[in-house]
Amino acid sequence: MKKLTLAMVVAVLLLITFSGCVKEKKVESFEIHEWGVFLKGYDCNTTSVLTESPPLPTTGVKKPVIYFHSLKNATSVRVEIHSIRNATTIPNATIADNKIIWNVTVENDSIKVGNEETCYDHLFYEGEIDFPTHVTILVTDNNSSISYYIKNNESYTISDAIFVYGKGRDWIECVYFGDLQPGEDKTVNDSDSDNILNVSEAKKVIYDALISRGLTDDEAKALLDYWSDWWFNFLEWEFYSPSNLTYTRLIYIIPQTVYDQLLPIAVTPEPSSIIRVGVVTVTNALPSSLE
Repeated sequence: MKKLTLAMVVAVLLLITFSGCVKEKKVESFEIHEWGVFLKGYDCNTTSVLTESPPLPTTGVKKPVIYFHSLKNATSVRVEIHSIRNATTIPNATIADNKIIWNVTVENDSIKVGNEETCYDHLFYEGEIDFPTHVTILVTDNNSSISYYIKNNESYTISDAIFVYGKGRDWIECVYFGDLQPGEDKTVNDSDSDNILNVSEAKKVIYDALISRGLTDDEAKALLDYWSDWWFNFLEWEFYSPSNLTYTRLIYIIPQTVYDQLLPIAVTPEPSSIIRVGVVTVTNALPSSLE
């Protein structure tokens, strides 16, 4: 009986010893970077979430939203985006109940879906959300002078605000308002040279804002390269005013906490950090006194 007991003890000890050698595969620490543009007409209730600017005559290329960083070994990742309607995705995802679900394999930061041979650099999606913007915009233009007024009626700070006002193909003015706290308003006249930017300066402000929030150089340039034409150029197919020659854009960045509330994201396994940069573009705020 004693021998049997000793044998059992030895067996248990061996089991414990060898069990300790079996370790779960440790998931690499990785980051997710995301950017998106929230596009809304000034008097419109529907907000589109886009990484692709509205249709242009010469392009239909989709641009990225979600990038992976520092995943070298093949890792199964599940990404969920919630609270979005009429969504489209690249690569294909499961879309149901206002939710997007990707189950992908990421290796060397490249993405594969199932047995597909295609590798993707990013996950793309767009759709519609509920996002009423509470910003007041007033432009007074009597041709001899222009006054720009913006009030932030949101409960959060809007950052690096730039108002773009264009008339025809050859005239454009970019007005820098900077950060506006909740309830804060600012007026800028076109004679305030410190606040009037050319297009290159406006792009630099946006680029620096994207970098300061954690996007890489390539990611910031991808956003700017794709949206710059729509932000800063007259497009002949636009009809935003009776003259058919006037267009406006208010561009600003929202806090990541607001982005997370608008479009909740869940990632498994959990990344070490998630950086999400949301750029709001409000269009069609027409001048009140254009002669």
